[in-house]
Amino acid sequence: MATLEDILLCCFLMLVAVFLAYVIKKYHFIYLPESASAMILGMIFGTVSKLLFDGGHLRFDHQAFFYGLLPIIIFNAGYSLKKKDFFRNFTTIILFAVAGTVISALIYGLLTYFLYLGGLVTHMNSQSPLLESLMFGSLVSAIDPVATLSVFQDVAAPTALYNLVFGESLVNDASSIVLFRTFESFLDKEFTFSTIGIAIVQFGIISVASTALGFGVSLVCALILKFIEIRSENVKFELAFILLSAYVAYAVAEIFSLSGIMALFFCGISSKISSKYAFEALAFLAEVFVFAYLGMQVVLLQHEWDLGLILSAIPLCLISRAVNIFPLSWIANKGRRWPITTAMKVMMWMCGLRGAIAYALAVNMPTRNRSIETTTLFIVVSTTLVFGSATGPMLRVLGLTSNTPALINRTPDLPGAVRLDIFADWGPRTTPHALFRWFDQNYLKPIFGGRMDGELVEPWLKDDEQCSDSSSQGADILSSDDEFFESPEVTLFDMPPSGLHMGSNPPARKTDES
Repeated sequence: MATLEDILLCCFLMLVAVFLAYVIKKYHFIYLPESASAMILGMIFGTVSKLLFDGGHLRFDHQAFFYGLLPIIIFNAGYSLKKKDFFRNFTTIILFAVAGTVISALIYGLLTYFLYLGGLVTHMNSQSPLLESLMFGSLVSAIDPVATLSVFQDVAAPTALYNLVFGESLVNDASSIVLFRTFESFLDKEFTFSTIGIAIVQFGIISVASTALGFGVSLVCALILKFIEIRSENVKFELAFILLSAYVAYAVAEIFSLSGIMALFFCGISSKISSKYAFEALAFLAEVFVFAYLGMQVVLLQHEWDLGLILSAIPLCLISRAVNIFPLSWIANKGRRWPITTAMKVMMWMCGLRGAIAYALAVNMPTRNRSIETTTLFIVVSTTLVFGSATGPMLRVLGLTSNTPALINRTPDLPGAVRLDIFADWGPRTTPHALFRWFDQNYLKPIFGGRMDGELVEPWLKDDEQCSDSSSQGADILSSDDEFFESPEVTLFDMPPSGLHMGSNPPARKTDES
């Protein structure tokens, strides 16, 4: 049990970390992201705690993380998600977040297993080294690019790049946890290379069931809230109801051995209430605390070192991420009108930072392998401090900041015409976004409540074909999701003499047909 000195130290740590995060954000100091600064502060405070209080009882509690902090972070991510951004890039995001996670986990795990067979890695479970290696690969595949995304916002990186990295990181967390627990379920069974296929099928079933559960709980909640008159005096009831329903989705999924994280995320996607800043503040404090706490573990944890695991950690992270990003980008570009550029691929490859979810899974390893816990903490600290701090300079080197033409795609069919590089999941006229939008407008919102976008025509038509010549109707449709500036899929903007117009009165729109 934590002492009063421990609690006081944590409170003081949080105050300093929040103030430092504010300063970094205010002055756009891209060389030290907020998460990295919190981690460094955690190391400093951990040293102070060890010297003054002998470390106290400040140890990482995976139960408190999974059932206290993580649900707040995940729910806010789903709640604050720009749904149009997510569903316009849905197929690409799912490709990276699900198939890519499986590929990364298998590559990292199998290479670790081969290193064990070669005698370079020694601290593995001799009873099931293959299974433990794959579990290690699964947890290490959980990316957490909080540092990267904060820098993306500061330097105005291409929105398409932001959407892909953000969307992948959200679904990837759930995928990694499900894959980890799927492999964990084979711990008391015979596990061979032929069993990997069965585990992947089980992974797919759990993912679909968890998603359906999250949507189901959120729709029931939305149906009840439809009859609550939203006024200022009712906000507290609305907020309490939303929070409790979110935890219900999380708990039910965990009880039935599904993914609580995936259920919670998709529950948050379909929720929309007025208490936005309350969720953002809670999630921000949880994230700051987690990174600061991880920094403290660097000093306070009783480490167990495996030289082979440590030396191979970062190279295997880079290799498994590369095998994920580059081939899948080539596949994704086959269905995208505006492809993922080489610069964006390199940036996405570098965005594979690991965070608290990876470490929490390592602490929760049923084999209690302390060397895996130490190695995971080493990976988390190294990727957050090194790759997170290198994000800003790499964006400039690759030409992916707002001061470069990387934000603009020229259309080969219409010389001189350009478009905002915001949404890029292109393909046939029937897109996942169009189908979801049609289903949302014609079924979900009329039944469960929500603001209508305006009269929707046919789901297989492109956005510009659905908009009439009336600018007011187009604005109503485009502004239906969030206050964030959005552009329709096939809208082309003329390039004004001074460059791309980003004001409130954009140039006249042109469609492909014009």
